[in-house]
Amino acid sequence: MKTAWVRTTLGEIAEIVSGATPKTSVGEYWGGGIPWVTPKELSGLEGSSIASTERTLTDAGLRSCAASLLPPQSVLLSSRAPIGLVAINDVPMATNQGFKSLVPDDDRVDAKFLYWWLRSHRARLEAMGNGATFKEVSKKVVDGVAIDLPPTEEQRRIGVVLDAAEALRLKRRRALAMFDDLAQAIFVDMFGDGSEWPTGVLGDHVPTTSGGTPSRSRPDYFRGHIPWVKSGELGVELVTATGEAITDQALANSSAKLMPVGTVLLAMYGATVGEAAVLGIEAATNQAVCCLSPTKSVSGAYLLGLLRSRKDDLICRAAGGAQPNISQAIIRGLEIPLAPILVQAKYAERIAAIDKLRSVASSSAAEIDTLFASLRQRAFRGEL
Repeated sequence: MKTAWVRTTLGEIAEIVSGATPKTSVGEYWGGGIPWVTPKELSGLEGSSIASTERTLTDAGLRSCAASLLPPQSVLLSSRAPIGLVAINDVPMATNQGFKSLVPDDDRVDAKFLYWWLRSHRARLEAMGNGATFKEVSKKVVDGVAIDLPPTEEQRRIGVVLDAAEALRLKRRRALAMFDDLAQAIFVDMFGDGSEWPTGVLGDHVPTTSGGTPSRSRPDYFRGHIPWVKSGELGVELVTATGEAITDQALANSSAKLMPVGTVLLAMYGATVGEAAVLGIEAATNQAVCCLSPTKSVSGAYLLGLLRSRKDDLICRAAGGAQPNISQAIIRGLEIPLAPILVQAKYAERIAAIDKLRSVASSSAAEIDTLFASLRQRAFRGEL
């Protein structure tokens, strides 16, 4: 029950602290003993704590700008690009200007409760952002955000419950990642470096093509029934759903092509460059996806394992600077070992067995995610 809860604001229970960046051209400001965090470092953080950063400041660097040294157990909140990432610092730390961090009043609010409250209300914080180029929440806005606060003992209990649930979620994610490692280990065990097999050029044994993007000036092209895969959707083993679908007319009037189930997809550029996946549905793709069609001599499972094992090599061959671009010419010219098809079939059987286990683990992880979402909602309604 929430009878003992009180409504207050974030500014009443914590000091809101902005960050800043010293001049990057002044060497004496950098490389000291003061951790200095950016929002990017929170995006890949596992768990709630952060103890080290990519860059550090000297005392002179800290004094040169408006950044403040936050005490341990402050709650770091990214206020732009993006809004709503959260962490708790284990050591004294400064931030760049992309933060509105909170130094809790220990007598009124527990840092871990505040961390979980902010994580659970990210959408609300994002909606409060303003700005033309990118959204940002100001110090004044954060200061005035309303929060329902239970007694501190209840706050700590809620933090413990959500910490335990999150730890279980992390274990499930790591277990799923281990299936990918296992599949790669099996590929290496069965095929090694490929030196015992005859080799050939991939393009001579595997047909390849790429897709296209229908005209965005025709919104009706994107209200269809044909799934349309973008390169950013290849961070999975099996593509079974897409963010957009196109019409038959869009397919006919663009370079997009309808590809069958079992086609192997490779991201040629973008955030997922070098990632490979299998098409689990009949779909078209955009121009950033290379479509490879398995043949009698190169099976889909073998092709997928091969491309995944060559990801780093492909990226090293790629053109471009900040964003590598793997051309179809590079893909087609890749020299590959031509393992006997019976050996490829044995590999496919082992991968199928792993996929069954992965499916069970994935279902379990989804159930835990659902439970976790329910726990968070109940926690801040006073129903735990």
